[in-house]
Amino acid sequence: MKLLNRSAAAAPRPALQLVITEDRLEPAGTAPLAADPNLALALIAQDAVDLLLSAEIRRVRVCGADRCALRFLDRSPARNRRWCSMSRCGNRTKVCLHQARTRQSGRITES
Repeated sequence: MKLLNRSAAAAPRPALQLVITEDRLEPAGTAPLAADPNLALALIAQDAVDLLLSAEIRRVRVCGADRCALRFLDRSPARNRRWCSMSRCGNRTKVCLHQARTRQSGRITES
């Protein structure tokens, strides 16, 4: 906890700026990336503190893929997201499961 707090306090947050796009207020681009790794860590730590103190912490999940341990914030309406990313782990897992079922059904019909 001390390390997280110390890291979060190491740098101020970049100031958010606004632009008007089609009569709507929007954030102006993205915050500049920190060139110093310690400053980058400070920004990550600040986001972690915000998340840990928010109600959304209950929506943090661990990816369901066997070879992945990434965490993600499940904002799906049904709160039933299983993978960190469909393109990264979800599709691979579904392909592997389908191939295993196909091999299994092939063994049963050959007998």
